[in-house]
Amino acid sequence: MVQRSVRAAVLAGVLVWVLCSAPAFAQGPGSICLQSGSFDAFAKGAATVEAYAEQQSQTQAAPAKESVRYVQVDKLPPVKVTSLVSGTIGGLTTAGRHVLRISAQPDMKPRLEAFYFSFQAQKSDTLCLWYKSYYASWVLQPLKGSGCRCA
Repeated sequence: MVQRSVRAAVLAGVLVWVLCSAPAFAQGPGSICLQSGSFDAFAKGAATVEAYAEQQSQTQAAPAKESVRYVQVDKLPPVKVTSLVSGTIGGLTTAGRHVLRISAQPDMKPRLEAFYFSFQAQKSDTLCLWYKSYYASWVLQPLKGSGCRCA
């Protein structure tokens, strides 16, 4: 009986410590910084020597055209982000799960990428979405410490 009450007291103490030491997560409106990027750029991770040489010759022959992508969260209107201009999606609820879609067209068809995310899982109410061209993949992470710059 005494062991049970001691165990309960220890568990209660651990619970209080965890709740007090966990970083506070604001439940206000969330936002996503859409980092400008070179979405159509050569993906080095899937390259061959021949593909690299061809890409280099094309790059030197003509000026690079502006890459454009559209990003949509849930049923909100898509936001345009380019290789030169960043964007922001704001006013998102930080509760629950959201779906993020990426397309090259404003009608969001065809979809290039789609995935679910939550602000709670990221432990931040301000996130950054950027394109990692080396691996040709999209990264969503907390804005703080990400290096993202939004307009």
